[in-house]
Amino acid sequence: MKLKIINILICTLHYFILTNVHTQAVSDENTSGEPSVSKNVATLKENDLCKKCICDLENNLIDCTKKLNSWLSNEEWNVLINGNFTFETIKLEHNNLSSIPILPTYDVKHLYIGYNQIDSIANGAFQNLSDLTSLDLSHNKLTSKVLLPDVFKGPYTVSDYKALYNLKSLNLGYNELHFLDADLFEHVPNLEELILCSNNFQVIDGLSEVAISGLTSLKVLDISYMEIKTLPQTLLHGPRDLETLIAAGNLFSKLPDALSFAKNLARLVLNENPIEDLQGDNIFPVMTNLKYLSMSYMPKLRHIGVGAMSELQTTCYSKALATFEDIRSSQYLLPP
Repeated sequence: MKLKIINILICTLHYFILTNVHTQAVSDENTSGEPSVSKNVATLKENDLCKKCICDLENNLIDCTKKLNSWLSNEEWNVLINGNFTFETIKLEHNNLSSIPILPTYDVKHLYIGYNQIDSIANGAFQNLSDLTSLDLSHNKLTSKVLLPDVFKGPYTVSDYKALYNLKSLNLGYNELHFLDADLFEHVPNLEELILCSNNFQVIDGLSEVAISGLTSLKVLDISYMEIKTLPQTLLHGPRDLETLIAAGNLFSKLPDALSFAKNLARLVLNENPIEDLQGDNIFPVMTNLKYLSMSYMPKLRHIGVGAMSELQTTCYSKALATFEDIRSSQYLLPP
């Protein structure tokens, strides 16, 4: 059969893990009918911290990106802590910070410390941030020996440390991790989004498998560009509510068997993997909730056999950028 280029154009998935800045209008009224924060705005804008950083009251954001040479001083933290306005989002990116100390009590919800030089984190560094919802530690120099469970322990009680129950999103991408401590997430049991992309794991070992599979509330998992050849079969057995799996840019030569446990998966990204065929035993398992499948930039993919995708329901396929030698008929790709 002559080779011919077949473009399957049903839809292209562009899935991005985006950081969300929660916006909130300042609308509380005081007894005089004027906004209650209006008297404090001028004072806040005039302090040294807001002269150094960008204080965006409308979006509850203080942005110190590329504004610092070190961590905020005690005086600067006191400005935040004792003020009448709470910044729910703090950005401290691109500041050459090399470590994270125990941070003071503050009602921040979204903390961005990416794009620094962080290679050490104090135990309990975030224990005073009980409202913390998302934490970005990406693009740093964190190693597996540094990233230990006690880094994420919460405030101390009479008998033990509490968990950081509100932390839902953790970005550890673009660090120097090779494995995860088995108990790494014991203090953050409610994680819904975990980003591990571009860490050179090469293999997801038993310790890492225990750490990830124990996240029963996980909805989004990004394990792209980690140079892994396969997934442990039971990796996705624990996070039964997983909706999005991004595994692009790895070394998969066949579909991971672990997909059979991803019963609620709605979005799957397998771009840039050296899979050569989808036939025989290497076909998609039953995935009735899958809505988006992306398999772009896969030049080695040349065979899609009968029934390879017959267990997928109402799926929107991305463009498959490959030369296929054997696509029998579209009737075999989707169920009738």
